[in-house]
Amino acid sequence: MINTFKGILWFFICLSLIRVSGQDIHPFLKIKTSGAITDFLIHHSQIIASTDAGTIETYDLISGMQEDLIQLPKTEDFMGDAIATKVFSVDILSTDILSVSLGKDGFRDVFIFSEGQKKQVISSGDNRMMIKKARWINHNTILLGLMSNDLVLFDIEKKQPICEMNICPYTFSDLSLTADKQYVFTADESGIVHKIKTGTCELVEEYSGINVDNIYQLVYKEGIV
Repeated sequence: MINTFKGILWFFICLSLIRVSGQDIHPFLKIKTSGAITDFLIHHSQIIASTDAGTIETYDLISGMQEDLIQLPKTEDFMGDAIATKVFSVDILSTDILSVSLGKDGFRDVFIFSEGQKKQVISSGDNRMMIKKARWINHNTILLGLMSNDLVLFDIEKKQPICEMNICPYTFSDLSLTADKQYVFTADESGIVHKIKTGTCELVEEYSGINVDNIYQLVYKEGIV
């Protein structure tokens, strides 16, 4: 459950405290983040969340205590004023954190945070990409979902695409990988769910007829979207 009050977002994790009647649900953990949550994931016993306040925050799933905080430096808007660097997407592989954040002229920067070091993978000034979401494939490869509904498999070391495809003419919404990362499911304003082979950026199957408008978020797990 996510609730915003006076610009401060409360993140409620509701796991088990539900009355037998099914009428009342009571969260046993409440986490107050620095800003509105833009993306989050559960990794082992941790919650990792990105915010529009320019932070990536890690919390213990049971106690709710903050274990780590990454604060991105402020950026400049088109007026030259310093503003918070909104983080659009966050993912983790082993201990390496992958982020997509606001950059030059509204385009996106992609960073990897590893052992206290920050490495830039994609520069908003050079690549000028409108990335909405990034996910790890392996330590040398990431998958990018662009607002233009382009899917890009990207080589980190070479800093160039391995393959890419335009899914359809509608605006991109979300993506979810299979556990083995061989396939990715994507959603957009068309209401169609697309199954794509990650290694070749080839469309495998489409699921239509259920949704007729924008799908805001999707999750794939064990054969179920």
